[in-house]
Amino acid sequence: MNRNTSNSNSEAHYNQVSFLPIVHAIINTIEKDNQDASQKNRDSLEASQKVTELSKKIETARAHIYKLPGITESKEIQAQHLKNLHTQLEMKKKLIDKYKGLNMKLGTSPLEQNLIPLSEVDDNLQK
Repeated sequence: MNRNTSNSNSEAHYNQVSFLPIVHAIINTIEKDNQDASQKNRDSLEASQKVTELSKKIETARAHIYKLPGITESKEIQAQHLKNLHTQLEMKKKLIDKYKGLNMKLGTSPLEQNLIPLSEVDDNLQK
């Protein structure tokens, strides 16, 4: 999966559980100051529909949270797992540095060391 796909997936998930736009719409609906009784009823109905929509989004967010990996593990187990991952990362960094150092010391690959210079081949052919 490439980075753009993963970004679009995370944006889609964020939009599914984004509460701010709906809360803003609820507040705007409630703040309307209408004197007409029928308009007040429509605004009240609209606000209650938006509150229902907000409740559904909250349930969706809860469902996403319960699907997160490690959510059922204790804080101590998660901390130990994180420590193990950091240890692995440090070991891998040291290995990379070690291999880079070996490459610098050798200067050439083993294949290049076994090659005979072209000038020696020419000299041997002329003899």
